[in-house]
Amino acid sequence: KCPAKQDHPNIPFILIINPTVGDLQGPSGGHFISHQLIDSSLNGYTNYHLGIIITSITTVEEIDEYLQQYPDHTKVFIHKGHFRDTTALKSLISNSSNIVYNVFHENKTSAAYRAIFTSIPKVLLRDGFSKENTNADYSETDMFSDLHNVYDDLNFQGFGDFLTIGDDYTDKGGIPSVIAIHLTYLDGEDLHVAHFLSDVNSRTRANIAGKFSEALSHLINFVNSRGMASQTLGIREFEYLHARQHFPNLGPVKKMSMKHHIELISSIL
Repeated sequence: KCPAKQDHPNIPFILIINPTVGDLQGPSGGHFISHQLIDSSLNGYTNYHLGIIITSITTVEEIDEYLQQYPDHTKVFIHKGHFRDTTALKSLISNSSNIVYNVFHENKTSAAYRAIFTSIPKVLLRDGFSKENTNADYSETDMFSDLHNVYDDLNFQGFGDFLTIGDDYTDKGGIPSVIAIHLTYLDGEDLHVAHFLSDVNSRTRANIAGKFSEALSHLINFVNSRGMASQTLGIREFEYLHARQHFPNLGPVKKMSMKHHIELISSIL
């Protein structure tokens, strides 16, 4: 059997209540988040925070409305831009006892802006995945991040990333001419990401299962050569597919890569 899914009923997470991309933007999305998720699916569950995205066009009134709408939930401010009135925002934070973190997108906020906020713990969010225009453009490996080693020196109390998919949002899919599987790994003290490609000379979009098998074989050879065999549940799922020559479609493949990354980060903390 495939490795069993593990049930983690009390795992903490952040639920974004004002998403800026996807189907849950706007009033209808907010209604779904409030009534179908917070009031229904998550009713009685307490080990999570509500995330409020802050950009350069967010207003004090909007933030205050979210704080008033969910007075009993702990909040996280996620800065994806420079809030214009930092004095008012700092006042909101000071007057609200249930705001627990400021999270800053590294590429969308400056060091000077991040230094303004000091009253609650800060988290630095870095996009370590360098996304190429096509899968065929990936090199064998790339630097991913050293943030797990330096976040404390940078006066942050936590760090985060965008896994092996990056911060670029898309709701469109397609059949690539080259299959790529991405896997993070430790090289010394830094995180790198390896890119396992199918035969780059085959530019047609036929035989996706065969191309996946090629890329997967490269991944298995890599993890075996580096002593990473069965290191994480994500890798064990890749090994399961390789042993049975099974192609589960591209969506599950991305999930396995992300699962491995989360487990890897957890193991080095």
